[in-house]
Amino acid sequence: MANYSVNLWCSNPDLGNDDCVSGDDFNSYEEAQKVFYNPESHFEGWILEGVRFVQFLGESEEHGNEYEVREVEGFVNYDDNDDWEREMALEAGMLLGVDAYNDHMGY
Repeated sequence: MANYSVNLWCSNPDLGNDDCVSGDDFNSYEEAQKVFYNPESHFEGWILEGVRFVQFLGESEEHGNEYEVREVEGFVNYDDNDDWEREMALEAGMLLGVDAYNDHMGY
């Protein structure tokens, strides 16, 4: 029976948002802690993209109830509006011509 979980979140899970990307259960405290501090050792590929927080949940007689959240070191926030701004400029250009595109882009 798994007593420990490590979950990957886009925002701090304490905020109550519903953006848990993935998670897994572990039978040993040591294995779960290894993944908690190094999620790349267990999770792969796109699952790690956008992950900002890692959550550890556990319960055992030896360690009791545990709950810990940590921010991923070196997290880069790619959440900007550049793509949306370019999309709106393209729409303006298709509807109203190149001058509308240039106006929206600030040229």
